[in-house]
This record gives sequence, C-alpha cells and structure tokens, in this order.
Amino acid sequence: MKNKAWNIYLLILFGIAGFILNSCTITPPPYEPMPLLRVDSNRIVDSKNNVIFLKGLALADPGDSTMASNWNIDYFRKAREWGAQVVRIPVHPTNWRTVPNYLTLLDLGVIWARAYRMYVIIDWHSIGNLQTLSFQDPMYATTTNETLSFWRQIASRYKDEPAVAFYEVFNEPDGTLSWGSWKNFAQQIVNEIFQYNPKAIPLVSGVNYAYNLSSVGGSPITNTGVAYSVHPYPEKTNVAYPVLEDSWNVNFGYLTNLYPIIATEFGYKSSTNFTYYPYRGTTNYGNRIVNYLAARNMSWTVWCFHPVWNPTLISNWNFDPSSTAGVFFKSVLKGYPYTGPAE
Repeated sequence: MKNKAWNIYLLILFGIAGFILNSCTITPPPYEPMPLLRVDSNRIVDSKNNVIFLKGLALADPGDSTMASNWNIDYFRKAREWGAQVVRIPVHPTNWRTVPNYLTLLDLGVIWARAYRMYVIIDWHSIGNLQTLSFQDPMYATTTNETLSFWRQIASRYKDEPAVAFYEVFNEPDGTLSWGSWKNFAQQIVNEIFQYNPKAIPLVSGVNYAYNLSSVGGSPITNTGVAYSVHPYPEKTNVAYPVLEDSWNVNFGYLTNLYPIIATEFGYKSSTNFTYYPYRGTTNYGNRIVNYLAARNMSWTVWCFHPVWNPTLISNWNFDPSSTAGVFFKSVLKGYPYTGPAE
C-alpha cells in the first residue's frame, strides 16, 4: 500500500474508531508523520542522525478480553501523559488466530500511538520453543509457518508507517534452546521481515526467556539493521553472578558496544506472597536497572500498563499507579524524582 493510500485509510479508520470504541469525545493532536528510525552501528538514529533514546510502556494485547472496552484512544493518551515515547503491543498467537478483525485493532493502536507521538513495537508474544513446539501456555502456541505468516502481514501492512518502528520477532525463547538453535529460527524471521519491509528494525531476543544474549557477539544475526531485545527482570540473575550489574554485563550489557539493545519487558513487584517469580523486586532494583539502561543508551518499555497483568503498573482503569512500582516508573517516565518509600 502506498504511503498516500495508507494515510487516507488511517484517516477513515480513525473517524470510525470514535464510534466503535466509544472514544469520540477525546480529540488527539493533529497528525504529523513520525521521523523514520534506523540502526546505525550500535545506535538507533532518526532521519537527521540524532541518537534516539526512548522510554515507554508495554501495553496489553488488544485482543485480550479485558481490553474489549479499554482498547481506545484514552488508553494511549494516558500512556503519553505518563511520559511514554514508545509503546509495545503484544500479540498472543491464540488471539491472532481467533479474535475477529484483529488487524483493525492493531491499526487503531498505530493511529492512536502516532497521534500522541509515540513509536510502536509490535511483539509476537509467544513463550516457548519453536523447535520442539513446546510452549509455556496454550495461548503462546504457534509454529514457524504461522510466525512467518504473521510477520509477512505485519511487515507489508506497515512498511510505509514509520511510527511502527520495531518488530520484536518472538517474545521469549525458553531456557531449552541454545543460541545457535534459536538463531536459525530468528534468522528466518528477520529475512522474512526485511523481504517485505527493508526499513523495519527487527528486534531479536535472547535465549533463556529473552535474557541471555551472551553468545550473540560471536555469532550475530547476519543482516545489517538488526537490534536485539532483552527482558532483565530482577530474579533472572543466577548464582554465578549474584550481583545484578555483573549478570547484566555478561548477558547483554557487553553487546551495547556492537548493536542497539532495547529492554522491551521488565518490571518488579514487591510481595511476600511468593517465593520465586522473575519479577520479585524492590525500588532498589528499579533504580539500578533504569540507571544501567540509561548509561548504555538502551531504550526500554516497562511491563505492564494493565491492572491485572503482573507486574502491574496501574491498579485500575482510572490509571492510578499500582503500589511502589507504578509510582516509581511513572516518576522515571515523567522525569521527576521518585519520592515514595525506599524499600
């Protein structure tokens, strides 16, 4: 679809959106094209070669049942009010297959994101092993063919939309995959994306649930223009590297000298109700991870701008911050000091 035709389609769709999603009382800012982003060595830059550092929010899947009345322009307006410059939209394979008019929901999200000057990461939100077809939950089940088909459709659909800047090829390859095995699948997906949209920025996650990129330096994806994604939750460290920063350095930090790395999912929840979850943490972790990412010019989206999906950032659909993590990350996004309790 040519750029002019795409813009006309979006304008028509935006007009319809106010009626079908009860959003017609909220007027977005006037549309202006977003600058095209690209990979330059280990940096993300815009069309004027300005180095880009984005902070933002991981949203909910628009096809989730809880989003039926909440996937609307107000959701994106609130994300921008929190200070988001980029939003990550997860697409669960099961929802992709079963929710009617799913692409229309994505189109609306793109319209609303760019209306509020936010870039978009589209994330194929599966957790598991494409080689053995074993997945953490049925909602994540997919195949290589379906994954390639998804990215063909997304890449061709948004090839003329610079707001859709990042394509996260597969959310979390599990701990049973080596980098070599996962790289073979990731390479196929990246090739497919570039065939339909050579201007896209594919994000390739590490193994061990998108935490371990330690082998990438010696065996990267062969294409230029690729970036990598990481999910540095607080309890993904191990006994070999009990200090958070030491673990981060070994698993992904070293790679920032070679390629752009984006932390597309992380966060924390303070609780004594569980003995282990990858997201169990405190404000101490929050301060350390945001400082670590900023020092390495790593853009990020924190999980999750939803009152149920843990670790949550909001406690209700009034968008009140949830406990300390919501308050903390809202303060970071808005650029003012955190004044909550020091856990």
